[in-house]
Amino acid sequence: MQPWLHAGLWHITANTGGLLLLGWLAMWPRIANFWQATAGAVLGAGLCAWLLGAPYSVHIGASGVVFGYAGYLVARGFYTRGILSILIALFVVSSYGLSMLLGALPIYPGVSWQSHLGGAMGGIIAARLSRQSLRRQA
Repeated sequence: MQPWLHAGLWHITANTGGLLLLGWLAMWPRIANFWQATAGAVLGAGLCAWLLGAPYSVHIGASGVVFGYAGYLVARGFYTRGILSILIALFVVSSYGLSMLLGALPIYPGVSWQSHLGGAMGGIIAARLSRQSLRRQA
């Protein structure tokens, strides 16, 4: 998986909004949260694409990272139960929920659902692993 390579301008444009908004939200309340979410998203997306991807397929784009940030933010709301974290999680679900669900299923030809699913799982795992420090911050 190559999260920083894209197939064209339309592809990078499709990823940029979610990457900036969700990445920015993952920085709250500490920059360390962003790095935890990024590491979980990149590792999860790459591992899932590697394990589940079809032979000789190409997985490019930052959408796995976007899915990782979304998974992290929703899981952070669940684990911390802080009012602001829950509001952010509700915003993410209401804004991205259906497209995230459909993007993580193998229904669109040429779309790396493996990276999407792995990124989301990586983000959720990152939130789970850091839940104690997240609760103290909330």
